[in-house]
Amino acid sequence: MPSRRRKTTARRRGPLSKREYDRDWGTPDEQEIEPAPLLDEEFPASIFAVPDKFWGFYAAGRVDHPGVCVDCHPADGTARLVQGRDAATRRGSRLRVVTIEPTRGNGLTKPTAFELTPRVMPLHRVRLLYPERYMGRMDHDDFQRLTQRIAASSQSPLRSNVAAKQ
Repeated sequence: MPSRRRKTTARRRGPLSKREYDRDWGTPDEQEIEPAPLLDEEFPASIFAVPDKFWGFYAAGRVDHPGVCVDCHPADGTARLVQGRDAATRRGSRLRVVTIEPTRGNGLTKPTAFELTPRVMPLHRVRLLYPERYMGRMDHDDFQRLTQRIAASSQSPLRSNVAAKQ
């Protein structure tokens, strides 16, 4: 007699994230409003939920980490982002990160430590993050503090800082 296999269905391993819940169950009014696309000049200071595969690693239990666009160059087709992680569990020296507190405008849910090492990413990938993975904008003072610390810690300053000084 042939053995009977029980059919299994794919199950989620955990509850829906807030982003997935809002995407699937948001009100019809929220789903009908299509946000205006971000202009290239508006990318700096924008915070996104960047998938871990864009950062080049896999973290168990996580699918994304916050990232701030610190520089954008449409002519080159590149953008520079810095990765954020939970400030309470950060590793390494405090001198190599800038901690940003959550505000209503930036979309962060807890204090986040952003690295001082920008990573170059293709601009088309960053454009794909908007609007689904857009979290908010960093305050002007926090963004200035972050970019100044990046420029002070690296040999090659960000182009937007060089252009602003001239």
